[in-house]
Amino acid sequence: MTIYDIAKELNIAASTVSRALNNNPRISKKTRKLIQETAEQMGYKPNQVALALRKGSSKTIGVIVPFVDRAFFGAVLSGVEEVFKQSGHQVILCQSHDIHEKEIENIETLLGAQVSGILVSVAPGKSYEHLNKVVDSNIPLVMFDRVNDQMKTSCVKVDDFKGAYQATTHLLDQGYQKIAHFHGDLALKIYEERLNGYLQALRDHDLPVESQLIFGGDCFIEIGSSLTEKLIKSGEEFDAIFASSDYKAIGAIKTLKSNGFSVPEDKGVAGFSNEPFVELLDPAISSVDQRPREMGIEAARALLELASSGNNPKLFKTTVLEPTLIPRVSSSKEMVVY
Repeated sequence: MTIYDIAKELNIAASTVSRALNNNPRISKKTRKLIQETAEQMGYKPNQVALALRKGSSKTIGVIVPFVDRAFFGAVLSGVEEVFKQSGHQVILCQSHDIHEKEIENIETLLGAQVSGILVSVAPGKSYEHLNKVVDSNIPLVMFDRVNDQMKTSCVKVDDFKGAYQATTHLLDQGYQKIAHFHGDLALKIYEERLNGYLQALRDHDLPVESQLIFGGDCFIEIGSSLTEKLIKSGEEFDAIFASSDYKAIGAIKTLKSNGFSVPEDKGVAGFSNEPFVELLDPAISSVDQRPREMGIEAARALLELASSGNNPKLFKTTVLEPTLIPRVSSSKEMVVY
């Protein structure tokens, strides 16, 4: 429904409809009332993006996530929307598919829509000129989960180092001694930190770092499966796997089982993110909880704080959330029910 439909219905000019809907005093009260009532009856809703373009601002926030079908990002968005609903902001959601070029397109789209601010969990990439463009435009930018520490803005993340340290230490405490690690793209700080946490836990337990037990790959189930198959075929001894994501942990368990290994009796497995489905699997997967809903709430609050201050650099801050390891059957032999 557009102003042209209303104009046609009343047999008047579209410009008259536009002025009446904006309470322009050049239009008589009687005509304004008629047009506004007709618009309501016809179900007319103003185009908020078009209004933003005309006014040069909006009460719309852009959010960019790598994947919309991951429960982690869904929980983050739940927290984000809770805050923005209270402040009267609308959300435009974009998906980068974890592709740097797509993220650049997302930024251009949101800048074109004159959003009031942008929340982003970055995709892997060596250049961040598109994000600098947001900052240079004086539009509040807050990064969450996947952040770039070199950017001068606010960010919200979990302590990935500590979470990985907890997971690796848990496996060691359960009696596993030769722990493999499946990391993600090390161009992203979160996976670098998780790798470092794993390495530090080994050092603190006086265990050697064995590079042949460390593998990299994207965070998909099939990657976890292929990496586990590669590990088994290598002939290297190992008794546990700490995966940088729950998806890779699922793939690892699937392949271990298909190769005749019992989990956790023969091999232990731990993941990262605590996706809701991991406790429903057989065996339930031990994982590090990242507190995604709280992450979304904190990120939204940080963005509103910047927006209300005119994007004051003095308010730039880094919020680090505490991770929590949730032990389950996949890494805890005492939990197995025979």
